[in-house]
Amino acid sequence: MEVVKPNVKYRIKNIEITSSIEHKHGIENYGFRIKTKNHLIGLVTDTAYFPELLNSYQNCEILFMNVPYHIQDKQKSKHLDISAVEEFIKAIKPKKVVLTHFSCNILNANPVLIASQLSQKYGIEVISAEDDMILEL
Repeated sequence: MEVVKPNVKYRIKNIEITSSIEHKHGIENYGFRIKTKNHLIGLVTDTAYFPELLNSYQNCEILFMNVPYHIQDKQKSKHLDISAVEEFIKAIKPKKVVLTHFSCNILNANPVLIASQLSQKYGIEVISAEDDMILEL
């Protein structure tokens, strides 16, 4: 067992996993870049948005993002909303984004519709995750 630290590379067989900078969530929390033979995948876990966060996910072609909020409803939230997703899309230019980890806030706003609107706006595939979903890479 190993304790995750910021910006450290770990290896599991042929997969390289690099931890992000520490996320802003109130407890120690990190996202990951997962490099396989064919893909570079970013897993953006719970965090408030801050610009330096983008550096940890540069060049990721697929982003999985915890997005509980459609529009942030707390001044000092520790989570992302759709405006933060747009910042990631503009800065990183991934080919695919998977939105997940929804609260009632985004569920009430229809995440499938939000994903469709983001897809049209940015010309990339944005998907609203579903329970038991399998994503072909």
